[in-house]
Amino acid sequence: MNMPTKKLFVVDDEVDFAAFVADVAELSGFEVSSTSDAAAFASMYNHDIDVVVLDLYMPGIDGIELLRFLSCIKSRSSIIFMSGKDKRVLQSAREIALEQRMSMLGVLQKPFFAHKLEQMLATYVRPGAALVESLSVPPTVEELRDTIDKGELFLTYQPQINISNRKVMGVEALVR
Repeated sequence: MNMPTKKLFVVDDEVDFAAFVADVAELSGFEVSSTSDAAAFASMYNHDIDVVVLDLYMPGIDGIELLRFLSCIKSRSSIIFMSGKDKRVLQSAREIALEQRMSMLGVLQKPFFAHKLEQMLATYVRPGAALVESLSVPPTVEELRDTIDKGELFLTYQPQINISNRKVMGVEALVR
């Protein structure tokens, strides 16, 4: 018995990059559709699409607006965000998606290697078996090492204040 074809939709205003994603997805067993016109996405989307790969920054409509559209129509598609912007922006987008109860496969910072996308697509499980990530999922050891290597961690100091006299009693250091 043949499994139905998995379907993936790419939305990216960079046509060449969308073609790269499409090629990788096809080699991973997906039937692929794509558009470079984010505004056309709503009319092209249908509920049998398994994975949507969204660029965060596009002219006119961005990936977060498209995510809200998917949330409003109660899409069961799994989401992959990609962007050439700072990794923190991608992580914020991921958190928004999880708050919207969307299924996230992950985030990819452009440019990325084909094997990163292949690994992510390999984790896809058809609806009914896919689980929405918990909001408290800790980073993997690899993600933490990568973050440290890139110097992306920084300290934030939060004062501890005595409410009765409004005096600073101490400070708490937070790593972000």
